[in-house]
Amino acid sequence: MIKTILKRTQRLKTYWLPIVSGICIGTTYIPFFPWALAFCLVPLWFFWVQNQHSLRRLWMGSWLTQFILNLIGFHWVAHTSIEFGGFPKPVGYVILLLFACAAHLYYPIAAILWGLVSRRMDRRFAWLLIPFIFSLCELLNPTIFFWHLGYPWLWINLPAIHTTQWIGFYGLNLFTLFVNLALLITLLTRRYRYLITAVIASVAINVIGQSLKAHPFSYDKELKVLIVQANIGNAIKAEQDKGVYFHDYILRKYLEITDKGLREHPDTDLIIWPETAFPGRVTRGFPRDLFQNKLRYSINTLSTPLLSGAYEEDTEKNIYNSLVLFDKKGLVVDSYRKTFLLAFGEFFPGAEYYPQLKDWFPMVSDFGRGKGPQTMDFEGIRMGAQICYESLFDDFSKKLVQQGAQIIVNVTNDSWFGTTAEPYQHGYMTLARALEFKVPLVRSTNTGISTVITAEGVIGEKSPLHQEWFGHYVVPYSSHPERTLYSYYAGFWPYIISFFTLIVIIGGLVVKTRKS
Repeated sequence: MIKTILKRTQRLKTYWLPIVSGICIGTTYIPFFPWALAFCLVPLWFFWVQNQHSLRRLWMGSWLTQFILNLIGFHWVAHTSIEFGGFPKPVGYVILLLFACAAHLYYPIAAILWGLVSRRMDRRFAWLLIPFIFSLCELLNPTIFFWHLGYPWLWINLPAIHTTQWIGFYGLNLFTLFVNLALLITLLTRRYRYLITAVIASVAINVIGQSLKAHPFSYDKELKVLIVQANIGNAIKAEQDKGVYFHDYILRKYLEITDKGLREHPDTDLIIWPETAFPGRVTRGFPRDLFQNKLRYSINTLSTPLLSGAYEEDTEKNIYNSLVLFDKKGLVVDSYRKTFLLAFGEFFPGAEYYPQLKDWFPMVSDFGRGKGPQTMDFEGIRMGAQICYESLFDDFSKKLVQQGAQIIVNVTNDSWFGTTAEPYQHGYMTLARALEFKVPLVRSTNTGISTVITAEGVIGEKSPLHQEWFGHYVVPYSSHPERTLYSYYAGFWPYIISFFTLIVIIGGLVVKTRKS
């Protein structure tokens, strides 16, 4: 017994630095104040340097870091498993543990790759390689929810966020990694010029951001929108609660809140409902669905166009998760069909090759896939459409801007995540796109957070979580928006980082060879 305790104590002493890093990273991400942003990776990377020749320790230490940060930063996985998957609470927490074990394995993978390569390199080049190889593994890691340390800058509204029109939020993430590297080298060399350099660079990027913020955004038009948040909750629970009146209840709730909002703001140009808000199936032409006819009549009465998330049915009976535009008479005039579908939620991977999987797992939806990023025409306004987590991919928004999007509209259903950290994380990661491309973004959600961010980065009133609500916004936009520098290379970071990683490796190998 004593030997076991001593052995575990020794392991704790060995891996205390990665544990500290996991806690720092997890408590630095949204919605926490990013107190450790400048040094959260330093303990882990210091551990890498100390254990450069032990691949087992590099793997285990880095795995511990990602395990702990996942438990803290992504605690909402348990809630989602219980709410969305219908699992008992104990099973939900087991799923969280399994998620934490494997969600960000690029931490230990990066450690192993660095350990293998750095042994043959000059020491200083090996240190310089750390953020590059870490970033490359981060970019190549397959994930649904791509997060990084650039977004907390927006969470606390630091002036540097305005430099993202040049470098994107992933550029801010890289800057954060190199600040951590500067502090690491300061510890390793006891030379404070690296710390001073990091401080000067941090001040400089915020000064540059402030100057960009002061530069006025040129807009010549405005759009008045009414965002409606009906707080329906997830569809399964609502159906159980409302039974056969489920569809009527949802449509009535949205119309009641919309009517109230229009009475207070009769000058509204466009009503926006969130993802899958409309409970029936939508078709082009004359409505065949009872609820679409009800909606057509209601919009005609309200005499205001509606942009709503809905299930759209084509002539071949395929169903799509869509964003549908209705004119003031209630007729469909345009739509966008979601491109990036959620695996195991909106489609079953491999079912296109093995159709029997659809029969084995009937609880998994089988939506059709859209043809890619698409703008919609609303009375001459080019609106870039996003559904749910499509907003997390900067290259997706880039393609909307390339198509001439003057306003981006994102509709989302985050009801599966309750009042956890996820709605805040998802919300701010979505709003980031407006700053990168200098295009206003309107976000409409089922249960929060709904809001608007201007091209200048001004965030409007944010809706409360899990409450009925409506918000009226005047959205300024440019009829001829100028392209930002980042709009030309968004999505290219993997290639850029790969190039510099290769340069550092070659440089380190050459210098080491010459010295020997």
